[in-house]
Parts: sequence; structure tokens; C-alpha cells
Amino acid sequence: MKKLLFIFLFSIFGFFTSNAQFNVGVNAGLPLGDIGDYASFNVSLDVGYFFKINDVISLGPITGYSHSFAKEFNGIKGDDVQYIPVAAAGRFQISELFSAGIDIGYAIGLNEGNDGDIYYRPRIAFSVSENIELALHYTGIGASSEETTTTGNATITTTSPGFSIVGLGATYKFL
Repeated sequence: MKKLLFIFLFSIFGFFTSNAQFNVGVNAGLPLGDIGDYASFNVSLDVGYFFKINDVISLGPITGYSHSFAKEFNGIKGDDVQYIPVAAAGRFQISELFSAGIDIGYAIGLNEGNDGDIYYRPRIAFSVSENIELALHYTGIGASSEETTTTGNATITTTSPGFSIVGLGATYKFL
């Protein structure tokens, strides 16, 4: 019975790993909007494991590390902003050369006072070779929000912009 269970589990594992693909990506980007006034440049690393559903669709988990470098104002440099995204990713093969996709999940903030927020990253990619693709992406962390507080006769409105980055990256697919 143990042998049968072992053979069954080994077969299931073999089926899923034969239809899976490990990806590693490196990205560079520019922060947009209000965050662009605070941060000057972003670099990130992605690691994903995709299961091929059919010839066109792949799904899987993706994570990584994102680092945005703070600008200097009047000789004072702010803190860099760092996140670890944890997301579900989907890829759609449009043609032999082009694919589109989206990552949706949560970005864990690594800085003090940065709890993290919702994470989304739509992308479009061009295959340079069988293993390498170049991707243009938009990364959004959080959403713009506005909070109004009334104290006595004073009303204070604070705006918290979402964190947005437009970037270009290269992904290596381990076949």
C-alpha cells in the first residue's frame, strides 16, 4: 500500500512540475504622480512559478522585492521605500511573440510605518528568445485615498496617493 501511495504521489508531482515553469525577472522603473516627487527610481526582482493551463494561459504565484530610492530635498534624504509583493499571476499568450498578464495580491511594506497595501501589475511582454522576454509594466500599490478630520473649527484633509511605477524588465524562463 505504501508503494502504491508513493507511486501515485510521485505521478501527481511529475504531472504538475512537467507543466510548470520557473521565472526570474529584473525590472527598473520610474515612480509616477505624487510619489514621483518623493522617489526617483525603482528596481525590483520577481520570482514566479507558472502552471500551464493550456497553450495560451498560465497561472501561478509570484513574489519578489521592490526598492524605490528616495530623493534628496534641501540636503535631507528621505527613507527609501521597500516592498515584498505576494501575488497570484496570470499570463495570456497573444501570439508567438507577445503575451499579456497581470499580478494581483498584496505588497508587504518593509519600512517602519508602512503596513503594505493591495498590489497590482498589468504587463505586456515581447519574446526575445525562447527563454527571454522584455516586459513593459505598470505597478500600483494601494489606491489614492482622502481622509478628512475635524477638530474644533478646523477641518484637515490628508491625501494619501497610491504608489505607481511604470517600468521595463527582462524575464528569464527556465524551461
